Amino acid sequence: MKLTKLHIYGFGRFQDYQISLSDERIHIFLGENEAGKSTIMAFIRCILFGFPTRQQSELRYEPRLGGRYGGSISMMTSYFGEVTIERVSGKATGDVKIYFPDGTIGNEAELKLVLGEIDRTIFTGIYSFGATDLQTMEQLNSEEINQFMYGVGISGRNSLLEIEKKTEKTVQSLYKPTGRKPVINHRLKKVADLEEKLIMWRNKLNEHEQLVRQREVLSEKIEKLSEEKKRSNQTLRYYEKLQSISAVVLEKAMYEDRLRQIPAYEPFPEDGIERFEKHQESLVLVEAEMNDLEEKLTQVSNDIENLNVYENVAQLEEDVADIRETGKVYESKREENALLQQQIQYEEQEYELLKEKVGLEGYDETSCETSYLIEQQLNKLIEEEAAIKQQEQILESQFHQAKVVLEEKELQVQEINSQLLTDEARHDLEFQVSNQNKEAELKQRLQLTDEALAQIDRQLSLLTPSKKSSQPFIFMASSLFFLLVGAAFLFFSEHAYIALVSFVIAVFIFLGLKRQSKNPYNNFFDDLNFQKEKKVDERQMIFEELEEIDSQQNEQKVEILKKDDQLRDELFFKKLNLKEAKQNYESVCKQLDQLEIGQGEIREKLLDWATSSCFPLRLTAANYKKMFELVEQLKDKNRKLAYLKNKRETLQSEMEEFETKVSTLCNQLSLQFDAKSYQKMIEKLTQLLKNEKEVERNYERLVHQQNELIEKRKTLQIKRQQYNTEIEKLFNIAQLNSEESFRQKGKAWKESVQINERLRVLKSQIAPLVRNDDELIKLENDVLKNSDNLEEAIELLEKEVSSYWQEEKQLHEQLAELKLKIREIEDGSSYSDALHNFENEKGILKEEVRKWALHRTVQLLIEKSKAVYEKERQPLVIQEATKMFSFMTNNRYHQLFAPVGEQRLFVEREDGLRFEPNELSQGTREQLYLALRWALATVHSKDTAFPVFIDDIFVNFDKKRRTQAIRLLREVAEKHQVIFFTCHPFIASEITSKYHQMST
Repeated sequence: MKLTKLHIYGFGRFQDYQISLSDERIHIFLGENEAGKSTIMAFIRCILFGFPTRQQSELRYEPRLGGRYGGSISMMTSYFGEVTIERVSGKATGDVKIYFPDGTIGNEAELKLVLGEIDRTIFTGIYSFGATDLQTMEQLNSEEINQFMYGVGISGRNSLLEIEKKTEKTVQSLYKPTGRKPVINHRLKKVADLEEKLIMWRNKLNEHEQLVRQREVLSEKIEKLSEEKKRSNQTLRYYEKLQSISAVVLEKAMYEDRLRQIPAYEPFPEDGIERFEKHQESLVLVEAEMNDLEEKLTQVSNDIENLNVYENVAQLEEDVADIRETGKVYESKREENALLQQQIQYEEQEYELLKEKVGLEGYDETSCETSYLIEQQLNKLIEEEAAIKQQEQILESQFHQAKVVLEEKELQVQEINSQLLTDEARHDLEFQVSNQNKEAELKQRLQLTDEALAQIDRQLSLLTPSKKSSQPFIFMASSLFFLLVGAAFLFFSEHAYIALVSFVIAVFIFLGLKRQSKNPYNNFFDDLNFQKEKKVDERQMIFEELEEIDSQQNEQKVEILKKDDQLRDELFFKKLNLKEAKQNYESVCKQLDQLEIGQGEIREKLLDWATSSCFPLRLTAANYKKMFELVEQLKDKNRKLAYLKNKRETLQSEMEEFETKVSTLCNQLSLQFDAKSYQKMIEKLTQLLKNEKEVERNYERLVHQQNELIEKRKTLQIKRQQYNTEIEKLFNIAQLNSEESFRQKGKAWKESVQINERLRVLKSQIAPLVRNDDELIKLENDVLKNSDNLEEAIELLEKEVSSYWQEEKQLHEQLAELKLKIREIEDGSSYSDALHNFENEKGILKEEVRKWALHRTVQLLIEKSKAVYEKERQPLVIQEATKMFSFMTNNRYHQLFAPVGEQRLFVEREDGLRFEPNELSQGTREQLYLALRWALATVHSKDTAFPVFIDDIFVNFDKKRRTQAIRLLREVAEKHQVIFFTCHPFIASEITSKYHQMST
């Protein structure tokens, strides 16, 4: 079976995407991460075996931008020919159609016929594997790795062993013969406890009648006791209420009597006394303040009349301030003028020094161009000159180095030439060494001669005089023996002359047999002796030739020839190095010649630059740079001197203007002007201005103070009138005329306010306890009557009520117990609950037992399946995996074992040691995994070779392991089409030069 074409309508990131698989048995999909390799793999799986349902965790790869969901796969089969399988969205797993070569169209049933026994589980477990399986193996411990490898040999993955492990865990969690925590053990204990409880409830039904009679008696007692307790409790609550308000009622009565005794106090203004006293105090303060104010006003008026104020102080202040500020500037300008004079002298000296440094008498620096462009041209020439000098230094160094290397190489070649053998000497040594082969040939001849002599001696021992008269069959046997020996040497050995000798001996024995028939037996015996003498002589000659050859000298000569060969090889490489050194030396010489030409061009460019810029000629670029900087400095000094002289003239003009302004102001103020002591003149003007300003400030202060006093007097007069008006209003409200009567009525009003406020508080405390005024009156009267014996009555009532409560509580507890027992018996609720729980637990126990039986059956079936696998299928898988594992490890591990019943694998190394998978290195474990997977696929597909899908399985292999694995992959591809997914270009190129490139 072979895939030929993929057509993706819409699946994941692919839309209307077609892939034609090559005729090669190995087809590679190469692409970076997220290029769609996993999507292609999922597409093949979904088209062949159906889309995953929405309840499953597997990705469906539905197109996010809409469109048709699904695609088709064309494949070549051995029985049906080339068929096309198409699956699109429809029912849960998709609608599938299969197109046959004869034009018929099939559905899911026909697809199963085409795929045979291959379903999704077999596809993912046997024919599809990749690097994720290796990552799973890396996370396992030692024992889990052994079980994992065993599971791989069964189903391609560890699914069967995982099911067995889960089943074993479930069975153990359900039931253990001696356990307590398993579910069935726990349920059995619970059912037994419920059965005991059910028996207990059946015995309690006989107590029903007795409990009913006791309940009726207790109910009557509780009813009577409750009525008595209610009456006593009501009386207690009333007396407690009287006690709670007794203090308030007595205080209220006292305040009502005091209110009736107070004299008339209404009408009277609110807070009248306080308001009156406040207004009166304010009026006294206003009168005193007005008297003080009149005295201050008279004093200020007198001070104003005594002051003599200058007319225009502001203008005087402005002129003095201007002169003072200008004076500071004038002082700084005088200092600056002196500094300028010194700086001008210094710059003139510097200018003369620079001209002397230039050293060109009569040379006008102003004619030289020092523009930015001219400077850049000079800098470029300097850089070119510096680069050429640097290159010259480098080339000089390279020249000396190349010269030294060339001389060293020439000396090395000469030294090796001096150590070489001459052609004549080498020819003689080669001739002498060739005799060594003759020594080997003589040794071989000596061995054969010894063997022939041994054969003749054995024949002579048989032909003793006592046997000369024996039967002739001995000669026949001897002849036949030598014929067989000769035939054996002729066909199975390179020593043909031994075969020839054997044939000759056989012929002689046969001829001797004939002569013996005519009675010539003695001649044959003589011939054997003659042959022995010849072989002895031949052996002696060979031995003498061997003694003449000196094997030790031959070995020394061979060593000399080998050493000479090494020297000739070394000479060859040294000549190559010498040739390279000569080429390098000549190259450096050519570069030095070109460098001299470049230096001449630089000198011409410097001459042109100096001519065009009016600089002296025939200087180096570095000297021109220094000359350029000196000319720029001369120009800067000239410009600076001109600027300083102009600045000095401006300062002198400003100083003369200031002196004229000071002289004019002094004449106006009748002060004598002195140009030499201008600072004293400024101090005098400042003091004069200060005095005038002080007079002016005093005048303004006194005028302002006079105005404030007048305004304050008006304000105080208005306040006095207001206070008098407020006092009259208070008297009118109280309907009084004198201060004394107002104060007496105010005192009475104030006391009444306090009493009424207290009565209001007391009433508010009693109001929440009564419903109306009649009830309030009754309570007050009862409090006044019983105020002396309230505590004693309450104490007696509390004791009576407490005894009623205790007795009633005991009766209620007894009644509750009786009612509970009766209700449990009458309703049958506890009994029915116990019975219901008992039956419910029995049902749960039966269900758990059924689960245990089901999982135990699965466990037994797995054990039987594994036993069948170990006897029938495992030997084939192990046999095939052994070949593949041995091939990938270069026969280092040559055998796999899976002992029946042990559920584990062993590998045997070439030295006979056996290992479990967890004892192997990671790379060897991955080779074992790969061998088991491919062996399982090979054994499983005896009739139909289903394609194998591999995802980057070689990613952890080194170069050597990967080469062996790829060779094995090609052998697997002889039977199965292999579709290989990888993101590594070097792996793809190692497998084949043709692959499908996928882009992100």
